[in-house]
Amino acid sequence: MRAGTLLTFALLILVAGVAGCSRGADVVEGPDGTRLLVASGEAPRMEALGTGRLTRGEDGCLYLAGDGYQDLLVWPAGTRLADDEAAVHVPGAEPVVIGSDVELVGGGVAADERTLPELPGECMADTVFLVSSVDAG
Repeated sequence: MRAGTLLTFALLILVAGVAGCSRGADVVEGPDGTRLLVASGEAPRMEALGTGRLTRGEDGCLYLAGDGYQDLLVWPAGTRLADDEAAVHVPGAEPVVIGSDVELVGGGVAADERTLPELPGECMADTVFLVSSVDAG
């Protein structure tokens, strides 16, 4: 099997697995309007490293932003905002401060109805990064 065919096959399996799971996101909204999207249900564990700055958009949603990209973040179940809303607490990891450079483990998927049918309309992006964990560095 050629490498290109094998890669295409692997991507189709990944997309089918993502589409086949319950892929909604619960919205946790803080008093200042920060919106934290938390996976509702079990998500497939992806292992890509996403690096950039954890930012809060004008819509209140959290994004991973870098040079030429801004991916909407969906955090793993159990994630919560800090009481002062300055950080995100991911189970089993140190708090991730909003506005800081971060390394997140997970994977990017297209933000469309086939892969993530229940994203809230107020949080918009072409790509969603499904966070599996925070890289301790």
